[in-house]
Amino acid sequence: MSKIWNILALTVAPSDAESASALIAELDCNGIEVDESAKDERIRLLAYFDPAVEEIGTIEGRIREMLSAWKIRPLALSLDTADLDDWREKWRQWFHPFEIAPGIIIAPSWEAPDNPREAHVITLDPGMAFGTGIHPTTRLCAEAIATKREEGGIDSLLDVGTGSGILSLVGRALGISRIAGVENDPDALTVARENFAINGCADIETGLDFTSIDGTFDLVVANILLRPLLGLRDALLERVAPGGTLILSGITNDQEEDLAEAFAPPLTLATKTQREEWSCLVFHR
Repeated sequence: MSKIWNILALTVAPSDAESASALIAELDCNGIEVDESAKDERIRLLAYFDPAVEEIGTIEGRIREMLSAWKIRPLALSLDTADLDDWREKWRQWFHPFEIAPGIIIAPSWEAPDNPREAHVITLDPGMAFGTGIHPTTRLCAEAIATKREEGGIDSLLDVGTGSGILSLVGRALGISRIAGVENDPDALTVARENFAINGCADIETGLDFTSIDGTFDLVVANILLRPLLGLRDALLERVAPGGTLILSGITNDQEEDLAEAFAPPLTLATKTQREEWSCLVFHR
């Protein structure tokens, strides 16, 4: 049976797209689609909400209030409903193969990459999970994982907020043996498990919370928002092995200081990278 979803369609100027996307994510949506195909200097964001959780009118009021507070002027804003099958079809219109890190290509299950050469191809179906790898923070995390793996000493990876499983699959593409993904959204976790199986990685451990995953890890990565990162501080620190690394992203440039102060000490801030207005911080134990 198809499920009906509330859909927020927001059109903004390119300069406002990343901030608007972050604000929408704060509203606890089930997924965000970023359509950059328009040729008239505008970007359309589509966000999907469970109507059983919140009514359309409440969502609209909250997003308008947040946009106003951040001085973001919507070029268009509307709300509608659609079923899950319609939602899945929309992904196919904009999600195409791309390189997420050197030598690693993300490709949707319905489109093979052109001339993959010797690249490692990860097949992905985002389903109802938030995450296709296109967002700058996902790329920043993927690049940070690749860098740490190249430096050596990384044999295990914990992916917190795994979503559709992208960063876990990047880790496996880089040859990391033990990988575990934690995701508190059951629908997203189902999608991640399906993507792991499609890519021959069904051995990747999964759980809805930390209690289902044992031990510490050489590398822990969490690509979520600032507030959840701060709330998970102690849990994240407990999972970083002695001499291990913690990669945190999902934050904007102006949130770097707050995040650094929360984790260093006890960790040491090693590097920080930026793409557009987004940041990724790497800490060492």
